[in-house]
Amino acid sequence: MGMLMAGLGMMMSAMGSIWAGQQQADMARYNAAVSRAQADSLKKHGDLVYKRKQKEKQYMLGKQTALYAKSGIVLDSVSPILVMEDTAYEYELDAQIERYNYYSEAARYENEAGMAEYRAQTYERAGYMKAGATLLTGGAQMMSSSSGGGGGFSMWGGGYGN
Repeated sequence: MGMLMAGLGMMMSAMGSIWAGQQQADMARYNAAVSRAQADSLKKHGDLVYKRKQKEKQYMLGKQTALYAKSGIVLDSVSPILVMEDTAYEYELDAQIERYNYYSEAARYENEAGMAEYRAQTYERAGYMKAGATLLTGGAQMMSSSSGGGGGFSMWGGGYGN
């Protein structure tokens, strides 16, 4: 009866190890999904910021054109066109930098997601490894106790297992 109870305890311990590894893996996969969602959100936000900056650029160029026209400056001369080109360039650069910053942050979250997926696989493997170790150790202990405690070759006992 004691061997049966020990065997059941060993099986329960092994199953608990597998379950714990699966729970940790599920949590890591959840974290990966959250990180991927955050990355997607950042990319979308970066794209929206870029579009907003494009609108601001168009508004500013329109405002400059109107102010030039109001003051009587002719737009076929070089100086006003260069100023407007510079304005457009600066707005475009700002928009590109903003989007780059959001995409860089998104890449960090994507890397976190990849690491979480890796951890999930590791947790699952570890659960199975621990379960296997529990079964092997428990089995060896059960065999040792059933064979009289020695569990090996004895030079003095004349054979295997005393």
